[in-house]
Amino acid sequence: PLRNEDLGLVPVRVDTWARLVFVNLDLDAEPLADWLEGVPDDIAWADLDEFRCDYSTVTPVNCNWKVVNEGFSETYHVQGLHREMLASIDDVNAPQRIWNRHSASYQAYGVPSPRLGRDVDDQAVWDSFVATEGGRMGPDYREPCEVPGVPAGQILRDVIAQKIRDHQATLGVDLSGYDTAQIMSLSQYNLFPNTTLLVSADLFTVMTARPGPSADEGELAIINLRRMPSADAPASSPVHVTVPLDKADFGFVLNQDLSVIRTMQNGLHQPGCTHIVLSGEECRIINMHRHLERYLGLEPGGWESGS
Repeated sequence: PLRNEDLGLVPVRVDTWARLVFVNLDLDAEPLADWLEGVPDDIAWADLDEFRCDYSTVTPVNCNWKVVNEGFSETYHVQGLHREMLASIDDVNAPQRIWNRHSASYQAYGVPSPRLGRDVDDQAVWDSFVATEGGRMGPDYREPCEVPGVPAGQILRDVIAQKIRDHQATLGVDLSGYDTAQIMSLSQYNLFPNTTLLVSADLFTVMTARPGPSADEGELAIINLRRMPSADAPASSPVHVTVPLDKADFGFVLNQDLSVIRTMQNGLHQPGCTHIVLSGEECRIINMHRHLERYLGLEPGGWESGS
């Protein structure tokens, strides 16, 4: 006979941070607050409890999960893959921070990359921002338009920040308590081993790269959250969908990231590819692999002990 006690679910450890639920199969795992290290304190200014899930997607990808994950772990690829962004992001002065397992990168938007020199006019900065993330200012700014005037004592970055505040106000969200830097900078957190958080005053996105059925397959799971008027404001039920890669539209920049993953995976299979050399700019990737090796009991560099 079948007994209910023989068919129960596996017990798990569950905890929450902000609006995210963490499930751990190890009942003896360290508390979530300890595992997150300094990340919650570092992003406390953003009041993440005011965000609610708007929608989530799962997209099968034709590459290893680490190929996806590492694509969100350094900024110097901007100059090659995201050239449209260069006039509106400082990809050079983007400080990084590593705690133990987790890490972060901080990127300023609304200012030109130093790679473009000193003479980048406001129209170029404006055009770049509109092309890559103009929707943050509202639907009227998804297409090219003239750069607005800049009041005395301000720079274009301040003007863009105010337009984002104005758009959020139409949604019932008050961003007056957030300064230009908090609106126009992106805090990108890499949670070991496979999750990336993108946070600004008006946005919160969670991207998780998951293993697939083979080493050449994976999944990209995205949770998009939007800020509500308050932490206790009612919210509608989120939409959850599975989207094939050839049907997915994740926006201008992320679409570019995903356009190269298949060729990256092919490159890893080349006969002469035995090692990958990483630069200091890729310290977050190095840190992730260092901890993977520790968890898997490998020697530094990924070799098995004794090999």
